Amino acid sequence: MAKGTGLEVVRTPASIAELTQYAAQDGVVFAGALGGGYVFPEFMPAYDAVASLCNLLELLAPTTKPVSELVGELPVSTLVHRQLACPWAMKGLVMRVLSERLRDQNLDLTDGIKVFEKRGWAQVLPDPDEPVVHIYAEGKTEEDSRALEAELHALVEEIMQTEQTTSTSSTG
Repeated sequence: MAKGTGLEVVRTPASIAELTQYAAQDGVVFAGALGGGYVFPEFMPAYDAVASLCNLLELLAPTTKPVSELVGELPVSTLVHRQLACPWAMKGLVMRVLSERLRDQNLDLTDGIKVFEKRGWAQVLPDPDEPVVHIYAEGKTEEDSRALEAELHALVEEIMQTEQTTSTSSTG
């Protein structure tokens, strides 16, 4: 969506602290989180629902189209998100083994492990508060997204099962 605007998109780790730290830097005009938190640093480098509403109203003011029509013109999202239970004690191991297995792929390690390929991308992100990992995938089509998520999901499950089998056989 930012193509042709002259703006640069900077990706940050998925935490409020990281997002707001980046938002406070010179030249940043907007920061947004996956879950819907928005930052307008010119006003305040933190989430602010009222500032978000005011900016939305300002953007809508010149148009006569209903909001439903404008939303209908937006690109259709193919993002898939799924949570997978992962014991606290296994999160680090899962991420380490996953990064080793995917090391020859095009990876972004800014936040979790994100792998890019021709169909799209998929990401494993350990939850900081719950014993789960989040698996996100976005492909060119919804089928690609679901396939990418399923492949990464299967790989994470395989790593957890292999480790559980290894630790059970070494203690027995």
